[in-house]
Amino acid sequence: MKQLNALFLIAAFAFFQTAPLKAEPASKGMHHYGAKEVIAVTGNGEVEASPDQATISAGIETHAPTARAAMTENSTAMNKLIKALRIKKIEDKDIRTRTINLQPVWSHPGASETGETIPRVTGYRASNVVTITLNKIDKTADVLDAISTIANRIEGISFTVADPAPLLDEARVKAVENAAHKAALYAKAAGVELGPVIRISEGGNAQPVQESRMMMRTAGAGIPVAPGTQTFSASINVTYGIKSKN
Repeated sequence: MKQLNALFLIAAFAFFQTAPLKAEPASKGMHHYGAKEVIAVTGNGEVEASPDQATISAGIETHAPTARAAMTENSTAMNKLIKALRIKKIEDKDIRTRTINLQPVWSHPGASETGETIPRVTGYRASNVVTITLNKIDKTADVLDAISTIANRIEGISFTVADPAPLLDEARVKAVENAAHKAALYAKAAGVELGPVIRISEGGNAQPVQESRMMMRTAGAGIPVAPGTQTFSASINVTYGIKSKN
């Protein structure tokens, strides 16, 4: 009896191993998006805005025979500069020290009788540079006029948008819309029906591009300032599926 049961189990196992399996039909309307069944596009969006914030880098450089004298003279002039900024209603939180340097000044005399050149310290150079943030951009020329009589180093002026987040979001939305437009155009030209979004990724971080298109001159100020405009851009990579025709 045990031998009969064993033979039955072996026969049943052999039947299931050799019998063909019947495939289930695919559900109607189901779409499979393989590597060849997609449309991949890149969408771009741009938003232009006028800067609402200015940043000025300016400072004092002094020379003196000793390090102490150079720093003392520099501090005196810097206090005058900060006082002039306060008169122009610039708050202390908008004045930030960027660099303070103290360096010896070396001389390089001609060769001595022994043929050696021995440099020596002839004085000291002190510098102090601050970054000034102006939240009212129309004050830029006026502030420049005020500090130009005190500061002997004006290293640069830059213009920015204080809060770029909403502009970047607007650029991203435009990039997605641009991608959808491209995908729909390609699908129509190819005679296929566009499917849903399969994948979306951001192409890179937006960087503002400054363009000088506007000249401003504050009343009573002799320094012309061109804040220009800034363009915020976004790039989006979007992959769409292609619907099957069954």
